[in-house]
Amino acid sequence: MMDSLISISNTYASIFLTLHLFALVLGLGGATYSDILLMRFLNDYKIEKKEYIAHCWL
Repeated sequence: MMDSLISISNTYASIFLTLHLFALVLGLGGATYSDILLMRFLNDYKIEKKEYIAHCWL
């Protein structure tokens, strides 16, 4: 069992790395966008329509 997992991970290492980096980019982008929306809200304590619409698409 463990030998087959090691074999698969060695065979598809580049695919796993690509998927991992893609997930990292999506997560980091989502967290950054969330922080930007929070900072805009804290700037004026109002949720503008474009901020509300942008948040609904998340």
